Amino acid sequence: MPCPPGLIYDDSTSSCAWSTDSKRQCTTTKKEVLTDGFSCPDGDVVGPNGRILPHPTFAHPDDCQKFYICRNGVIPQYGSCSAGSVYNDVSFKCDEPENVPGCENYYENEDEKKSGKN
Repeated sequence: MPCPPGLIYDDSTSSCAWSTDSKRQCTTTKKEVLTDGFSCPDGDVVGPNGRILPHPTFAHPDDCQKFYICRNGVIPQYGSCSAGSVYNDVSFKCDEPENVPGCENYYENEDEKKSGKN
């Protein structure tokens, strides 16, 4: 029986379950890795309201507009904020550049690159 990403088949319950909730002994877990090397970190991520995030997000190391999403905490995929906003790793959502330290001038720098100024 195929299980959704992050779950394993538990023979004792005849259903899919999180490995931590299963009696099945799995010794290795295949970790998915994106082409740039990002993989979802182990463990739960607590959001700003104190709740565990089911699909946590993480800032891209080199681009303020981009971020990573970990579906079910284990399946990495790319995300991107709409033009004019950048990813805020404190609120876990896209925000105005002036609210994100280090990204205040993100779009100003992009405009300079396009116009040939450096």
